[in-house]
Amino acid sequence: MNTDQLQTFVVLARTGSFTKAAAELNLSQPAVSRHIQKLEHELGVPLLDQRRGRIELSEAGERLLTFADEVIEGRRRLMESLGAGPRALEGELRIAASTTPGEFLVPGLVAAFTKRHPRVTTQVLIADSSEVPERLRSRRYDIGFSGVELPDKDLYHQEVATDEIVLAVPPRHPFAGRASVELKELAGQPFVMREAGSGTIMSFHSALKDMGVEMPPYRTVMVLSTTTAVVSAVASGFGLGLVSLMALDARGPGGPVAVRIEGIPLRRCLYLVLERERALPPAPSAFCTWVMFQTGNGDRR
Repeated sequence: MNTDQLQTFVVLARTGSFTKAAAELNLSQPAVSRHIQKLEHELGVPLLDQRRGRIELSEAGERLLTFADEVIEGRRRLMESLGAGPRALEGELRIAASTTPGEFLVPGLVAAFTKRHPRVTTQVLIADSSEVPERLRSRRYDIGFSGVELPDKDLYHQEVATDEIVLAVPPRHPFAGRASVELKELAGQPFVMREAGSGTIMSFHSALKDMGVEMPPYRTVMVLSTTTAVVSAVASGFGLGLVSLMALDARGPGGPVAVRIEGIPLRRCLYLVLERERALPPAPSAFCTWVMFQTGNGDRR
């Protein structure tokens, strides 16, 4: 468990509503649900009882709430004692991120961090995963995020989130009523694609290669530069798309439907990317430490 999950649990317990907790935390309702599910999975007990439309805590949930309050307050006191209170840090975060983490992961991390450190300003560039190393080496950006582990030996990667690539299907498409399809069923289907440097596309082709299979012949009807654009095109009925599940969660109900491809494991990691020999200014350095602490990861590769 990490402090983000504990903070989500505390807010949910106080508000008694997934909708209210999501609004207060600036998260999607599925993200709030995932935090709670991860806590329940790790602890092995149910934490919530839903009665008369309001969420109440189970006995285990009450015990976790006491623990969570102590952890969050203890961390606040520690940060203050180290001179890392909200007014102790200032400077600029310059982040180069590939599309999926840049659109769906980084904004939430930055919002939470700068809420604690309001004197820190942020610049985020959205680029292909293949462009992130170049942006870091230019020294115009200090921190990278990528949807694939890049091969450059002068970079190290820290897993900060997990993601899944799914087939985005228009609501009226015959696939929309199914949980999954076989790879061979994609033959001849119209596709709205990301460009070749996309981490999503690289991860998809890598998964097919690992399985020893090939994508059947299909029709590319449009190539777009962002995941959001792909989701919008799919919603308009132009074709199918390969996108992050995060993108569809962020879209909410009524949009494209997520359908899995049978037998193809498409879960992947999202990474914080840094140059190995580069000393970061205080604000980026503190942000990296904070992200690793929030995500429960501290080992750099």
